[in-house]
Amino acid sequence: MFKRLAVLIGVQRALCIPTNELREMAKPCAPGQECEMDGYVGSKVIFEDDLVRVWNFTLPPGGMTSLHRHDLDYHFIAIIPTQLEVYDWQGTRLFDFRAEGTKGFRVKGDLLEPTVGTLPTPLPRLHSALNIGLNDYYEVLVEHKHRPSEKSEL
Repeated sequence: MFKRLAVLIGVQRALCIPTNELREMAKPCAPGQECEMDGYVGSKVIFEDDLVRVWNFTLPPGGMTSLHRHDLDYHFIAIIPTQLEVYDWQGTRLFDFRAEGTKGFRVKGDLLEPTVGTLPTPLPRLHSALNIGLNDYYEVLVEHKHRPSEKSEL
């Protein structure tokens, strides 16, 4: 029934780690080291329904996220902006950027394609980030469990 309804309204379900199956968050990833990956794209899930999963995300100055993979298209809203440095799965520094305002991304192969805002270079789905700013960083991240169909089956 749900699949048929999804086809009728022109959306397709994306695959991701269900919230209840997220294991313990991996240790923060250190620059220059290969790290264990987890599904935590934020600090804590604060809301979830059939359409979205909403994360609270906080990162203190000098704080590093775990290595994580984005499986869903998403948007984030920086509530308290900062400068973030982004690393790949091998701990190689990719770029830094000012995390402020709203940014949006669509999963496209192994990369995240910006849909709102821009970044200096392509962003891999699998990455970690370091807060190189002087203040705590706070964002709300919204994962979209469905996306408009590329091809309608009506």
